[in-house]
Amino acid sequence: MVYTVKSFWKESEKSDYQIVSERGKMGIFYPKIRRRIVPLSYDNILPCGKNLFIVYQCGKIGAFRLQEHRVCWVAECVYDTLDANAEHLFFSNANSIRYYHTLFKTVWDFTELATDEEFIYAKDKQFLYIIAMDSGKVIYQKEYADYNSSCFFFLGY
Repeated sequence: MVYTVKSFWKESEKSDYQIVSERGKMGIFYPKIRRRIVPLSYDNILPCGKNLFIVYQCGKIGAFRLQEHRVCWVAECVYDTLDANAEHLFFSNANSIRYYHTLFKTVWDFTELATDEEFIYAKDKQFLYIIAMDSGKVIYQKEYADYNSSCFFFLGY
């Protein structure tokens, strides 16, 4: 079985890669060079942009980009959930949250995270952050200490 990859985010961004399936496992084939780029080892592969793919393996979720026909991992298949908000992907498990901005291709690892329409409020082991969702830029960063609370209040900039 062969699936032609089409973006469900921007229909105009079509990929030359094909998702293929054999014996219940999926991989990715590149017809122009007649080669399988991603082996048949995933339970499911979903396109998420031109060369970005969400993958499921053994009950876990992850994602990778294909760059020059090579796999560049955005999130290894170790996460339990995936939340998407426009161009923002949030992978999480009991211990961490991985944030990926699909336009700017930035990856962050956090221990806590909350969002609203404009900002991401997050914490890692060292800092508290406020990140603008439209630009992916950090607009506030403060070193985290044991006496800090992970509550955020942002009144504008």
